[in-house]
Parts: sequence; C-alpha cells; structure tokens
Amino acid sequence: MKLADGKVPARGATTELEDALFTDVKNILGMVRQAWLDLEPHRAMEATFALASAGNLYVDRAAPWATVKQDPARAHTQLNVLLELLSALSIAIWPAMPNKSDEMRAKLGLPSLRVRLVKTAEKVPKKDKLLRLTVDLGEESPRTIVAGLALTFKEPEVLVGRRVVVVANLAPRDFGSADFGKGKEKLVSHGMLLASGPSEDLRLASIADHAPAGARLK
Repeated sequence: MKLADGKVPARGATTELEDALFTDVKNILGMVRQAWLDLEPHRAMEATFALASAGNLYVDRAAPWATVKQDPARAHTQLNVLLELLSALSIAIWPAMPNKSDEMRAKLGLPSLRVRLVKTAEKVPKKDKLLRLTVDLGEESPRTIVAGLALTFKEPEVLVGRRVVVVANLAPRDFGSADFGKGKEKLVSHGMLLASGPSEDLRLASIADHAPAGARLK
C-alpha cells in the first residue's frame, strides 16, 4: 500500500491479466464452498491454497513495484485487484484458520464477521427478492436485517434458529418501506448476511449450533 500512500487505490481499466485472475478466483471460490458443503476440509484447503497461489502468480506477472514508475494509474488498479483478492481469501480461510482470517481483515480495514442467531424471518410484501429477519447479536435487542434471500428460501421460517455469519459493522441501509399488515413500516437493514451463489440458489455461511450469538469468528 506504500505505492498508494496508504489509501485504497482506485480501479481503472483492467486487462486480460486481471480478467484471467477474476475467472480463476470465481472458479476456485466455488470449489472451496462446495468442498466445505461436502464436509471435505482437505479439498477445501487445497482450493484455498490455490487461491493464494493465483494471487502470488498475479503479483509476479503484474509487478506493481515496477509498473508504478511508468504508469501509476495502472499500478493502482493492480493494487485494487489484489486487495479484492485478499478480501476473498480472508473469508475463504476462516473455517480452518479463523485467527488468521480475523487478523487479515483487521489489517485490511474490512468489517468484522459475527455469528448471529436468526429469530424471525418473513417475506417483504411486493418485494419478490427480499426477506426481513430479526437476528440476535447478543445485544440488548435483536437487529433487523433485510436480505435478498426470498428466491432461495421460499419458506422463510426454515431460517429461524440458524446461526449465520454476518458483516456486523456496516452503515444501515435503507430499503424504503413496506406494508406488513399494520401499515407502512421502514425497511432498514443493520448488517449483511454472508452468502454466495446466484439469487435462486444462495448458500449461507453457517456456524455450528454451539456458537453463541454475537461471537466473533476467531
């Protein structure tokens, strides 16, 4: 980050080098997710290490320390891409190396991940993709989270009682309002559930039942 004065650099136009990396990252993350779902940790970790290797190969080929001397904007794009890859890697490693994941995210200035217990879940009227959930973070009262889960979870009640991973310290997001039968209510989300996949087949990152609500992933 010294090449960008300690700031997150802007991403400009990408090249075939970045496009190839993006393709590799998407495919590898899919393998990581599926391996954990299949309860094959050795295969999940092999794929995770492949993700790190893809990043190392990109660094070698991009050589931002040399690029910055001729084309600072291009070097900043390379650094931006690397930060995105590190963010993905910090999520991929937490099932096996949660301490390292926590350290990485702190150094990158990324939001912390928390375990939450879903208390209620319901469809948002006239919003085909949205569910409104109340979740227990171990605080004085449950938080509201509005999430685009409705196409996957057509019966929202199956989410009640699940422990899920949430980005906890984001700014509130306003989704407008909806009528839940008692007049218009504001739809403001106070967090984001960690999930991957298409809207019709989302996979929620989940945690074992013994994890207490509000626990940090360490």
